Amino acid sequence: MAKKFFRALALFAVPFIASILIRLIYLTNKKEFHSPQNVGDEPIIFACWHGELLMLPYLYSKYRKTPHAKVLISSHFDGMLISKTIKYFGLDTIEGSTNRNAARVLMQGIRALKDGYDIGITPDGPKGPRHEVADGIIAMAQKTKAKIVLVEMKPTKFWQLR
Repeated sequence: MAKKFFRALALFAVPFIASILIRLIYLTNKKEFHSPQNVGDEPIIFACWHGELLMLPYLYSKYRKTPHAKVLISSHFDGMLISKTIKYFGLDTIEGSTNRNAARVLMQGIRALKDGYDIGITPDGPKGPRHEVADGIIAMAQKTKAKIVLVEMKPTKFWQLR
Protein backbone atom coordinates (compact mmCIF):
# COMPACT_ATOMS: atom_id res chain seq x y z
CA MET A 1 0.00 0.00 0.00
CA ALA A 2 2.76 2.44 0.95
CA LYS A 3 4.72 1.54 -2.20
CA LYS A 4 1.69 2.35 -4.40
CA PHE A 5 1.22 5.68 -2.62
CA PHE A 6 4.88 6.70 -3.03
CA ARG A 7 4.92 5.63 -6.68
CA ALA A 8 1.79 7.69 -7.37
CA LEU A 9 3.32 10.64 -5.53
CA ALA A 10 6.57 10.22 -7.50
CA LEU A 11 4.66 10.06 -10.82
CA PHE A 12 3.01 13.34 -9.92
CA ALA A 13 5.89 15.29 -8.34
CA VAL A 14 9.08 14.06 -10.02
CA PRO A 15 8.14 14.93 -13.64
CA PHE A 16 7.05 18.44 -12.65
CA ILE A 17 10.23 19.09 -10.66
CA ALA A 18 12.38 17.48 -13.37
CA SER A 19 10.84 19.70 -16.06
CA ILE A 20 11.69 22.78 -14.00
CA LEU A 21 15.25 21.56 -13.41
CA ILE A 22 15.75 20.82 -17.12
CA ARG A 23 14.60 24.34 -18.00
CA LEU A 24 16.86 25.81 -15.31
CA ILE A 25 19.88 23.83 -16.52
CA TYR A 26 19.22 24.88 -20.10
CA LEU A 27 18.78 28.54 -19.26
CA THR A 28 21.88 28.76 -17.06
CA ASN A 29 24.38 27.04 -19.36
CA LYS A 30 26.33 28.17 -22.38
CA LYS A 31 25.28 26.43 -25.54
CA GLU A 32 27.14 25.84 -28.76
CA PHE A 33 25.27 24.00 -31.50
CA HIS A 34 26.99 22.06 -34.27
CA SER A 35 24.16 20.78 -36.37
CA PRO A 36 22.65 20.86 -39.84
CA GLN A 37 21.10 24.26 -40.40
CA ASN A 38 18.07 22.96 -42.22
CA VAL A 39 16.74 19.45 -41.70
CA GLY A 40 13.63 20.06 -43.80
CA ASP A 41 9.99 19.67 -42.91
CA GLU A 42 9.65 15.92 -43.41
CA PRO A 43 9.53 13.66 -40.35
CA ILE A 44 12.93 12.81 -38.88
CA ILE A 45 14.21 10.22 -36.44
CA PHE A 46 16.07 12.04 -33.69
CA ALA A 47 18.46 9.76 -31.85
CA CYS A 48 20.46 10.30 -28.68
CA TRP A 49 22.44 7.86 -26.57
CA HIS A 50 20.62 6.43 -23.60
CA GLY A 51 22.63 8.25 -20.93
CA GLU A 52 22.12 11.63 -22.61
CA LEU A 53 18.35 12.06 -22.51
CA LEU A 54 18.15 14.95 -20.07
CA MET A 55 18.33 17.84 -22.52
CA LEU A 56 16.58 16.10 -25.42
CA PRO A 57 13.43 18.30 -25.27
CA TYR A 58 15.52 21.43 -25.73
CA LEU A 59 17.78 19.90 -28.35
CA TYR A 60 14.63 18.96 -30.26
CA SER A 61 13.37 22.55 -30.05
CA LYS A 62 16.55 23.61 -31.88
CA TYR A 63 15.19 21.80 -34.94
CA ARG A 64 11.45 22.28 -34.54
CA LYS A 65 9.76 25.38 -33.17
CA THR A 66 6.46 23.54 -32.75
CA PRO A 67 6.84 20.11 -31.15
CA HIS A 68 5.31 17.29 -33.16
CA ALA A 69 7.14 14.19 -31.99
CA LYS A 70 6.69 10.86 -30.30
CA VAL A 71 9.51 9.49 -28.18
CA LEU A 72 10.00 5.74 -27.70
CA ILE A 73 10.08 5.16 -23.94
CA SER A 74 10.27 2.08 -21.73
CA SER A 75 6.99 0.98 -20.16
CA HIS A 76 8.71 0.44 -16.80
CA PHE A 77 8.42 2.84 -13.86
CA ASP A 78 11.51 4.88 -14.80
CA GLY A 79 10.13 5.15 -18.33
CA MET A 80 6.82 6.44 -16.95
CA LEU A 81 8.73 9.17 -15.10
CA ILE A 82 10.51 10.19 -18.30
CA SER A 83 7.27 10.00 -20.29
CA LYS A 84 5.42 12.32 -17.92
CA THR A 85 8.41 14.69 -17.81
CA ILE A 86 8.68 15.14 -21.57
CA LYS A 87 4.94 15.80 -21.82
CA TYR A 88 5.70 19.12 -20.08
CA PHE A 89 7.63 19.99 -23.26
CA GLY A 90 4.77 19.10 -25.61
CA LEU A 91 6.19 15.73 -26.68
CA ASP A 92 4.17 12.53 -26.87
CA THR A 93 5.37 8.97 -26.25
CA ILE A 94 5.21 5.45 -27.58
CA GLU A 95 5.64 3.07 -24.68
CA GLY A 96 7.10 -0.37 -25.05
CA SER A 97 9.89 -2.80 -24.41
CA THR A 98 12.64 -4.20 -26.60
CA ASN A 99 12.05 -7.60 -25.00
CA ARG A 100 8.28 -8.01 -24.89
CA ASN A 101 6.72 -6.04 -27.72
CA ALA A 102 9.52 -4.75 -29.92
CA ALA A 103 7.66 -5.45 -33.18
CA ARG A 104 4.57 -3.53 -32.00
CA VAL A 105 6.70 -0.56 -30.92
CA LEU A 106 8.54 -0.61 -34.26
CA MET A 107 5.23 -0.61 -36.15
CA GLN A 108 3.89 2.27 -34.02
CA GLY A 109 7.05 4.25 -34.75
CA ILE A 110 6.74 3.61 -38.48
CA ARG A 111 3.06 4.60 -38.40
CA ALA A 112 3.89 7.79 -36.47
CA LEU A 113 6.56 8.76 -39.04
CA LYS A 114 4.09 8.15 -41.88
CA ASP A 115 1.53 10.31 -40.01
CA GLY A 116 4.03 13.19 -39.96
CA TYR A 117 5.47 12.84 -36.46
CA ASP A 118 9.17 13.03 -35.69
CA ILE A 119 10.46 10.13 -33.62
CA GLY A 120 12.83 10.33 -30.66
CA ILE A 121 14.75 7.17 -29.85
CA THR A 122 17.75 5.94 -27.93
CA PRO A 123 19.37 3.52 -30.38
CA ASP A 124 21.44 1.81 -27.69
CA GLY A 125 18.55 1.22 -25.29
CA PRO A 126 18.65 0.94 -21.49
CA LYS A 127 20.26 -2.49 -21.43
CA GLY A 128 23.03 -1.66 -23.87
CA PRO A 129 25.52 -2.38 -25.11
CA ARG A 130 26.33 1.27 -24.56
CA HIS A 131 26.73 3.44 -27.66
CA GLU A 132 25.99 0.57 -30.04
CA VAL A 133 23.09 1.02 -32.42
CA ALA A 134 20.33 -1.62 -32.28
CA ASP A 135 18.43 -2.72 -35.39
CA GLY A 136 15.12 -0.93 -34.68
CA ILE A 137 16.20 2.57 -35.67
CA ILE A 138 17.71 1.31 -38.93
CA ALA A 139 14.57 -0.66 -39.82
CA MET A 140 12.38 2.37 -39.05
CA ALA A 141 14.49 4.62 -41.27
CA GLN A 142 14.57 2.09 -44.13
CA LYS A 143 10.80 1.48 -44.07
CA THR A 144 9.94 5.20 -44.05
CA LYS A 145 12.95 6.76 -45.84
CA ALA A 146 13.28 9.09 -42.82
CA LYS A 147 16.59 10.78 -42.04
CA ILE A 148 18.32 9.98 -38.76
CA VAL A 149 19.79 12.93 -36.85
CA LEU A 150 21.97 12.17 -33.85
CA VAL A 151 21.57 14.83 -31.16
CA GLU A 152 24.10 15.02 -28.38
CA MET A 153 25.02 17.31 -25.55
CA LYS A 154 28.47 17.46 -24.02
CA PRO A 155 28.68 19.49 -20.81
CA THR A 156 32.03 20.99 -19.88
CA LYS A 157 31.28 20.69 -16.16
CA PHE A 158 29.13 17.97 -14.63
CA TRP A 159 28.46 15.60 -11.75
CA GLN A 160 28.36 11.92 -12.57
CA LEU A 161 26.33 9.44 -10.55
CA ARG A 162 27.84 5.98 -10.21
